[in-house]
Amino acid sequence: MTPPSPIKNFFDKFALDLLFPRRCLVCGSFGDWFCLVCQRTVKLNQSQSCAVCGQNAPNGMTHPSCAGELSLNGLMRAAHFQQLQQLIHAFKYQGITELSAPLAEIYMRFIESFGYKNFVSNFQILPVPLHPKKRLMRGYNQSELLAQALVQKLGAPCDTAVLMRTKDSPSQTTLDKRHRANNVRGCFACADSNRARGKNFLLLDDIATTGATLSECAKTLKRAGAREVWGLVLAQA
Repeated sequence: MTPPSPIKNFFDKFALDLLFPRRCLVCGSFGDWFCLVCQRTVKLNQSQSCAVCGQNAPNGMTHPSCAGELSLNGLMRAAHFQQLQQLIHAFKYQGITELSAPLAEIYMRFIESFGYKNFVSNFQILPVPLHPKKRLMRGYNQSELLAQALVQKLGAPCDTAVLMRTKDSPSQTTLDKRHRANNVRGCFACADSNRARGKNFLLLDDIATTGATLSECAKTLKRAGAREVWGLVLAQA
């Protein structure tokens, strides 16, 4: 079967936009899923906390007293969950992948506003992987789309192959903190330890709740020889 031409795709998209015009998911104005006016109203997270104990911590760094050898070195949350909940749900579960660019702009505003650009330049961007079965069902990995959009703005290197999800564990959404940690234990593996050894990684995800998934990714990368592993999320639920 011959794939549809770019011209046909363009006109199909144009027809859909005429029949079902885009409306901002926040204010309802026509034109974009997330209009520029509403993008500017998103308040960045002024304070950060330790990913282990939840107490205030400079830049989201894991407190030395909380950290173990394989711990996440820090977790940065760009904004507040309440502002982004509807947008992230639409992006993640309703297939509105065009939201990746404006959502990635929130990361970028956060990085630039708080002077993290030089710090982030020392890391490879690494989107949290989905299990192949879940990716096939959803059609995309939302974290990977966010990473691709951020890399275009930031110019940082990105490695989507160093880490893979090997177990299709149940969704974390209905589990408490203890069960979330158990649910993701052993779910990740390094495809090639040479890709991780001696490197710094910035794990990118949409939402952190307990941080169990990011922590398990950090353990896997550090066992493979990674030097530092930080997390960056849009918000913490």
